[in-house]
Amino acid sequence: MQEDKTYHIKKKIEQMNEGIESVDKLINERIDRHIEEHEGLYSLEDIEKLRPLWVSMLHEEVVEFLKNKQIIMTSQDYYVAPSQEVFEDIKKHSIALWKTFDDTYGYSTGKIEIIKEMTNIEDNAGYMLAMFDSHNQATLLEMVELDETKEKLISLKHMA
Repeated sequence: MQEDKTYHIKKKIEQMNEGIESVDKLINERIDRHIEEHEGLYSLEDIEKLRPLWVSMLHEEVVEFLKNKQIIMTSQDYYVAPSQEVFEDIKKHSIALWKTFDDTYGYSTGKIEIIKEMTNIEDNAGYMLAMFDSHNQATLLEMVELDETKEKLISLKHMA
């Protein structure tokens, strides 16, 4: 059962990454289609002037769509603390992950001390995630135990 959940979460991450990476491409394809459909209506000069406006307008439309589908968070959502249970799951596994690193110069120990002092307010969950590079963020995602924690980390990861 756990493998099914892990597969589902990994698949969701892949889909979100693909979606986010292709937004600009989709927007430009839509604009190109519009120009083709209205051939002769716009001069090259008009297109050069209007393309940034069209991109901006379509970007807002796409972001609103993604928010409505709960694929991305708003910046306000980023500063909302998760449940205490989710926070403790992130905290416990962040500390465990830092303990796996070489601590020759005390770098890991310093990170662990910072995390131990954190309380569940504002963006501290996001701050713990941001302490890791993208590879280790994925490792942390695999380590946490609660599905709600995985969903929170996925949302936070896409805020960055």
